[in-house]
This record gives sequence, structure tokens and C-alpha cells, in this order.
Amino acid sequence: MRVLLTSWSRSGVHALLLVLLVAAPTPLSAEEVCFYSIAPGVDWCADSLSPVDSSQSIDVHWAIVDLTEPTLYLRVTREDEGSRTTSDMASLLGSSVTINGDWADTVESRPLGLSVGGGVHWTGTRDWDSSTSPPGDWSFLACTAAKQCRMNAESTLEEWVWNEINVVGGNGARLVVDGVLRVPAYDLDVRPRSAVCLDATGTVMTFFAAEGEGPGEGVGIHTWEMAEFVSQRGCYNGLMLDGGGSTDLVLLGTRVGERPVGEPQERSHYNHLSIVHADSLDPACSFVMNGRYCDGTELHTCQGGLDDPVDCSVFGLSCEEDLGTAYCVSPQCNNGGNGDVCLDASTMARCDHGMVFETSCADLFGSYCEDTGTSARCVPATCVHGGDVEWCDGDVLKVCAPALIDGLGISTYAEEDCGAVGQTCSVLASSCVDLPGDDDDSGDDESGDDESGDDDSGDDESGDDEA
Repeated sequence: MRVLLTSWSRSGVHALLLVLLVAAPTPLSAEEVCFYSIAPGVDWCADSLSPVDSSQSIDVHWAIVDLTEPTLYLRVTREDEGSRTTSDMASLLGSSVTINGDWADTVESRPLGLSVGGGVHWTGTRDWDSSTSPPGDWSFLACTAAKQCRMNAESTLEEWVWNEINVVGGNGARLVVDGVLRVPAYDLDVRPRSAVCLDATGTVMTFFAAEGEGPGEGVGIHTWEMAEFVSQRGCYNGLMLDGGGSTDLVLLGTRVGERPVGEPQERSHYNHLSIVHADSLDPACSFVMNGRYCDGTELHTCQGGLDDPVDCSVFGLSCEEDLGTAYCVSPQCNNGGNGDVCLDASTMARCDHGMVFETSCADLFGSYCEDTGTSARCVPATCVHGGDVEWCDGDVLKVCAPALIDGLGISTYAEEDCGAVGQTCSVLASSCVDLPGDDDDSGDDESGDDESGDDDSGDDESGDDEA
């Protein structure tokens, strides 16, 4: 059964949720039920499952969000908003959708993975892969102000860049990667699960919450079953969020799904992922409802038509527009917010959306940093004449050529021993060439043959005439 709801007020949908969740405590029908447009660009669906190894059926709820809806925007919990339950965070933001976020680093009292909320980086959080402290791999979902969202590639360590203003971490054992179903098995128990997905276009984001009980209770869903479930519902890239007693999904201020019997109260989380609808339009965002632009040194971040301006100059930065967005730029980025520059003879500043990431050229095959005028590159010490030049060292042709490795500007070095193949080095030809005189020797031989032939022929003809 599919139910179509249109033009419902927020209070009307809230009342509907209460009726469905309070008046119907038994699991929903095994037939999928969906309610459309519970908020602009947001649909809500639910289904009842009987997972393998679960002692009873469970309900799975999911919210489908159309990221092209101009009035909505994403928001990850900021550090200053503190540890809150999912319902509390939804109330604070007045969100249409809020789901619990990343696992917790209980030692440092922060999210375990990289976390950024509204452009504010949570102190000390980072992406980590193939790590021993903490052990394993991690991933993240990152979105720009224009709601261009992506998921961090598997086992790929990345630094945060300023244009991705909302980032939430998740388990590195991904559910779905570029449409390919994974079989994550970082635990073998059945329990509640939370997940977030993007479709193949990157314009639809879906939040999933599966019910269950605590560890060892035998009620819930396996990770591989969760992967299958989300994949069947259009998930092209899927990320597992914290689960178990942390699983909570709140729609229009009301939590959907049952809490574990042994833990009826919601847990507090360091971060959450929310969908918020703007209820007004700031004049500064009248022409860019979701995106960023510069006005002098002032950076305007518009989300859902709401402006969140910051003056870059207060931090000693400038404002730059490029690559379809805008950002504050470090004064070290002399070649622009996305151009590299040499900080000293052996250190290169890699600039990405105005942020500086230092790279030691000396650690790369003992190379040095070379400024090209518009960018910079790490050049091997063997390139004694520069990173884009060819020269002859006797009969050896030596070539240094610009290249990119994982976005890093470098120069490669190669040499060819022309003498070893009976040739000589030519800078003009940029190659090994035949030794001078090789063609003349060949010509002399041919000339001698012809002259000999001509003379013989001439002698014969002369003899015939005389005769």
C-alpha cells in the first residue's frame, strides 16, 4: 500500500505520526508503507522485516530527502552544541529529519571520525584509515553548502577541506560502494542499525533506522542484511552510522521506531545528521539559496535561503570564488586558493579551497620545491637544471618532466644512454640520434657502386662504338 499525502501542515503530519506510532504498537504490515511530502522534499517509509537470526520481526523506517528542494539544507551537530539526544537535537534545530551520527570517542569526548557542523570543525576529529590508534578504517559523508554530497572512498585517508561544511563520520566497512553491494561484517550480532545513503545522482539522500534490542538479545538485523535492504531501495553509496542503543530517527520532532526494551531512554550523541527547512529568506541569499559567494572579504554561506556570513579578514584571510563555490584563503596561498606554492627550498604548501596542507619535498626522493610562477612542484635532486627541462650529459639524454601523483605536482626524472646503442644525444631532437657521418658513409658506398657501374657500362658502350 502506498499513501499519498500532499499539502499537509507540520502539525498535521506530527499528529499523523503520533496516531501511527502510539495507536499501533504492533509491527507494521509486511507491505511497505510510504507517506509522501511530510515536509517539502521529504518522504517517509516503513516496513516490517523478519531478519535472519532475529527472534522477532522488526520495523525499519527511512526518510527520503530530495536535496534539490531549495528550502532544505543539511546540518551536522557542532562542537558547541554539546552532547544531546537525537530528539533534543531535532528540537534545537527545528529539523524535519534528524538521525544519530558517528560512533563516540569516549576517551576524548568527541565523535570518533571527522566531524564538521555548519563549517565548524570539531576540535581533534579527523578521518583515519589503516590506523592502529584507533584500530581499523573509517569513512565519512561530506556535503557543501550547495548540497553536493559524497562519501569518502574506502581505505582512503583524507584531510578536511573548507568547502565541505557538513561532515559526519561512519564505519569504513561500507554498505554499498558505487552501486556494488558490500558484505560488511564488523560484528556478527543482530541489533538496531542506522545508515545514510546517496542515490546514483547524488541528489537523493536517505536516512535508515532499523529497530532491535541490546547485544545478545537476538533481536535486530545483521550488517549484511542492512546492506541488502538499503541497496534494494536505491542506495548507490551507503554508510553505516552508530547503531545498537544509539539508533534513533526523528521526523518532525517525533521519534519513529521502538527503543530497546532494556534501554527505553534515548542516548546522547556527540553528533547527528539533520535536514532543516528554512522558514524565511535572507536578502543576501536571494540569488544563491544554497551555495557560497564573496562580497569583498566577506564570505556568505547560504543554506535554504539563510545566510551565515563570516569576514575572512578577521582571521587574516582573503575571500576567493572558484570551482563553483567560495572560501576564505590562507595568505600562504600566493598562487590562489587552489594553487600550490613553495614555503621554502624543501617544503610545498598544497592549497585546496584556501586551506594549506604542507608537503615535505625532501621526504619525496630527496627532492626540492620549485615555483613555476603559477604553481609549485616537488623536483628530484637529479633534476639539476629544473623540473621541466632536457639536457645531454655526454651521450646520456636526461629528461625532467612535470607530472601529477594523487594531485601532487612533481617532476619525474628519466635518462637514456644513447652511446649504448651506437647513437649520440641530441637536445634539439629530444632523443638519441645517429652519429654524424653514418648517412655519409652509406652514401659513399652507394655512390661508389653507381660510379663503378657507370664506368663499366661506359667502357662497354665505348668498345661497341669503336668496334
